[in-house]
Amino acid sequence: SDLKLMMWPNALVLWAAAPASAAKFVFGTASASYQYEGAVTTDGRGATIWDSFCASRTPSGEPRCFQGENADVATDQYNLTRLAEDIKRMADMGMTAYRLSLAWSRIMPTGRFPLESR
Repeated sequence: SDLKLMMWPNALVLWAAAPASAAKFVFGTASASYQYEGAVTTDGRGATIWDSFCASRTPSGEPRCFQGENADVATDQYNLTRLAEDIKRMADMGMTAYRLSLAWSRIMPTGRFPLESR
């Protein structure tokens, strides 16, 4: 079969082998800063709407995010904790590109100028 299955720490990934006609196509992966970055109080990062939303509760007292989880640690890509492992996994999957996502609240912590200098 041309289907492959790989277990990542937080996800089960299924992908299909590329047809030969896709030689000019760039296969890659992407991240979303809230799920990947972590380090929510590091280097001047400001709060995001997702930080506020996941910290809030419904009128009945239930957490708004699943089991009250948040992204304070996430996969900790900001601190490069598992970057080498992740790059190896992407290479094993045949990926040739990666789109990194960085939270705007790292660049503009208050949502306004000035920019964070780090």
